[in-house]
Amino acid sequence: MKKFSRLATAGLAVVSALGLAACHPPHENPSEEKIDNASTFTDRAEPSSSAAESGSGSAASATAEPTSAQPSLAAAGAPRHLTCESIAVAEPNSITLDCEDASDSVTDIDWTEWDSDSARGTGTRAGGANTEEVEVVLSKPAESPQGLTFTEITVDGEVVGGN
Repeated sequence: MKKFSRLATAGLAVVSALGLAACHPPHENPSEEKIDNASTFTDRAEPSSSAAESGSGSAASATAEPTSAQPSLAAAGAPRHLTCESIAVAEPNSITLDCEDASDSVTDIDWTEWDSDSARGTGTRAGGANTEEVEVVLSKPAESPQGLTFTEITVDGEVVGGN
């Protein structure tokens, strides 16, 4: 009978150890330090390194920010561009003009102006088989949950998107 109880005790110990290991996997210990993610990050003062725009229909999207070698034109507190994913960015390298299927966009944007009223730059519009150099203007700043953002996008004088 002692043999059985030793075997039962050893088995119980193994099962208990496995149960404890399942409760606290290695490298997943509780911490007081919290890391912001896309749903909790609220300080959008600095440009995001990658983004795409929020909304539906023909809202616009940004996919990159200016490089550190390129000085920013956007002043602190200036409106930002709201991407298809509702991320506010300054001076994006590209903007998606149709958030539904992302088939129409302006890429390689060189911003020449970015102030409290509007942002102006030139880029390459790629939509379908056509590719052309165009002027992009962001305007009509308004408050949003992400802060002050431009609400209208104009390409070569034609309004093509907005929030």
